[in-house]
Amino acid sequence: MSSGVRRVLVGGGTGLVGKHLTKALAARGYDVVIISRKPQQQQPQSATSEQITWQEVERDGLPECHAVINLAGASVLNLAKRWSDAAATEVLDSRISTTSLLSKAIAAASPKPKVFVTASGVGVYPAFPTAEASPEVDESAACGSDFFAKLVREWEAAAQPAVGAGVRHVAMRTGAVLAPDGGVVAQAKLPFLLGLGGPFGSGQQLFPWCHIQDVVNMYIHAMETESLQGPVNLVAPTVATNAEYTQAFAKAVHRFAIVPMPAFVIRALFGPDLATMLLCGQRVVPRKALDSGFTFSFPTIDKAMHDVVVNA
Repeated sequence: MSSGVRRVLVGGGTGLVGKHLTKALAARGYDVVIISRKPQQQQPQSATSEQITWQEVERDGLPECHAVINLAGASVLNLAKRWSDAAATEVLDSRISTTSLLSKAIAAASPKPKVFVTASGVGVYPAFPTAEASPEVDESAACGSDFFAKLVREWEAAAQPAVGAGVRHVAMRTGAVLAPDGGVVAQAKLPFLLGLGGPFGSGQQLFPWCHIQDVVNMYIHAMETESLQGPVNLVAPTVATNAEYTQAFAKAVHRFAIVPMPAFVIRALFGPDLATMLLCGQRVVPRKALDSGFTFSFPTIDKAMHDVVVNA
């Protein structure tokens, strides 16, 4: 058996999703190779993976592997700073350049991996300010036209060299990831514990989300399920408004969600692009995941938030 049959390369393997995913892959018997910006001796040692650098991939090509997963890219939803042109450029460059580099390396590889799984986002769909105004969208829905829709389209298009070389590609259009050790939950926890948590704006906008365990399991499911290809919505099967999300958070930490953040404050703090993401949402349905037989462990916001807070 070739040594590459059980090897999975993971770009961005030290990030929030990457840390959970690499552990799950190793537990499943895969040999994990993390693609990092720095040499291994400058990284924290991991018992479950080895490391190579992006420079090595660009110079030497891919080591033989079964699959390539790319999670690399600067975070969009960082509530600690205002969205700016520089932040937008960093997000675009970090996500598209790494996907493009890996896609070209896959196309040139011999033998080629069986599948290329890339991170993507639900921001590709048009967003609406209320749940009532939001049509249901699955993977066949039309894309939006704002900055985040453009980002996702270019991000997914960067995988085209691999697709053109005959490698199956899955783009995981992910909502907000709920995890005990980072992401939106970690950013919001202190205000809630201080009794200052509350909905954004009216709170009636939809909030596409997914629990970290389901995110990880869905990545592995997409990698292992040969019938899955193209965009896949990675969100929980039940929708929640921003107000319902904040109420679930408040309930989990035994606080009240009574201090809403007005829309004009959000626009002033975060800028128009990020404010649109926070004040509008999409009714996203994980059609392909459900049709392929995937079962969500945390289908409701109350169950997910309780688990995340208990394990924080």
